[in-house]
Amino acid sequence: MHRIKSIFNSTYRVKPYYNRIKRLIILGSGANRSYILSSKVYKQNNESVKYVRQTDIDAVRHPELIIKLAKQQDGIIKKEDVMDLLKITSDQAYSQIKKLMAEGKLVPNQKGKYANYKIKE
Repeated sequence: MHRIKSIFNSTYRVKPYYNRIKRLIILGSGANRSYILSSKVYKQNNESVKYVRQTDIDAVRHPELIIKLAKQQDGIIKKEDVMDLLKITSDQAYSQIKKLMAEGKLVPNQKGKYANYKIKE
């Protein structure tokens, strides 16, 4: 079994024929080349947050990234996921979620201690 190491120092196991991994995205060129594995690899390793973080973070794109992560997690997102994804405080994460609810993109799914939100269908 071969292993591929991501830029976040996590090691992912892949089958011996790792060159068959579909949709491996290569970024950069020359000696400074970076690799991003397929979203399926991250999902299988319960690393969806790392996949979305690697694809680009910009304050203007925060709502888009939150929705993208929710889609990776079967349409459900928690405040803690937003905090981890964007490296922001609890209050800032809740503010981002409130904005998405006001825009009609998220709806509350579960309230209380284990609150989470669902993409509005």
